[in-house]
Amino acid sequence: VNAARRAMIARAWDSGKIVIATNRVEDEYVVKTNPDGSPIMDNQGKELKVKSGNEVRQGFRDTDFLWQIQLRHLYTPPRVNKVTGKEIPQQWGLRVLKCKPNPQMQGMELWGSDCNFATLVQTIYPNVNPKEWGL
Repeated sequence: VNAARRAMIARAWDSGKIVIATNRVEDEYVVKTNPDGSPIMDNQGKELKVKSGNEVRQGFRDTDFLWQIQLRHLYTPPRVNKVTGKEIPQQWGLRVLKCKPNPQMQGMELWGSDCNFATLVQTIYPNVNPKEWGL
């Protein structure tokens, strides 16, 4: 199965087409260290790892170099404004984690009606005519 997926990714990459892939995320673990920087060992003599508070993409980490843009989907559930008492609706968004074409876009977030393919590509590739994207 892994070889078939790698072949599929390679064919998509070679096609010159826009390829969109999704992944799950998992907790990132880092080696816990002493103040001098040496790793702390557990009872079995292995390096002690703890959650970093960040999340990383699951699976096929060796294909990271292929992707031009990496995004993280964001969500805020409906909530009530504590001051006005009015309900604030749910919102969907995205954050740019990696952007090879324009590294200054890393960390940028798009929310609500701006969270779409057209806005994303027009923001990252402002010199490309939207018709070239099929928009």
